[in-house]
Amino acid sequence: SKWYICPVCGNTIWSSGEGTFSCCGVHLIPASAEQPDEAHEIHVQRVEDEWYITLAHPMTKTHAIRFLTYVTCDRVQMVRLYPEQNAEARFSRRGSGRIYAYCNRHGLFEIRTAP
Repeated sequence: SKWYICPVCGNTIWSSGEGTFSCCGVHLIPASAEQPDEAHEIHVQRVEDEWYITLAHPMTKTHAIRFLTYVTCDRVQMVRLYPEQNAEARFSRRGSGRIYAYCNRHGLFEIRTAP
């Protein structure tokens, strides 16, 4: 998986491989996912057949988690987040995968889930 995020408008593109993308006149490079630090810790809770994802993170107009995504071998589920709402989402559980959170100031964070 590759993520391309426009630094101007925040438009997000997911690609299953390499590509060439631009937005707002800017050539986009793939975002590198990092392990979450303490300020971007991703909490995952299993609730029946769903993953409930939360982050204790500011959600202001200038500093917020912009999306949460759950990627498995055959699916991509994404929830766009907006300022003033909680940084949380529910995803249908489909085995092991990766959960991504994107902070507009600090970048892309990733954790793995077990089946």
